[in-house]
Amino acid sequence: MGGLAVLLIGVLLSFMILPSMPSVWGGLWILFLFVIMGLAFVSYGAAKKKTVEIDEPTVNFARSAEDRMKASPATPETYNRLLSHYIVRYGPAIGYDLLRSEISERMRRGESFWEAVWFIDQAEKTAQ
Repeated sequence: MGGLAVLLIGVLLSFMILPSMPSVWGGLWILFLFVIMGLAFVSYGAAKKKTVEIDEPTVNFARSAEDRMKASPATPETYNRLLSHYIVRYGPAIGYDLLRSEISERMRRGESFWEAVWFIDQAEKTAQ
């Protein structure tokens, strides 16, 4: 986005400066510099966009997680234990909001509420 803006600014500036310059070359140099800078920004942005990796679970990971979920499903007691753990660690308001946001994030990935609670509980157990 920034690279395109630099390209546009360069084109507009060169067309504004070209008529007032005694020689055409000055305006063309400005256009050339902005085009080079704009292309550099565009190529950097494209390269940066390609390197961003989305952390998607693989099919094998999803299956093994599903098998683990069947072996030990989350219960309301699990949620209450997690909630009390977060409240003790972060305080009442922040702990509740933090747990809800972590559950919501996992639910946006397609998990149910209880699956999200179970996975967060498993992560807490392995972190301890």
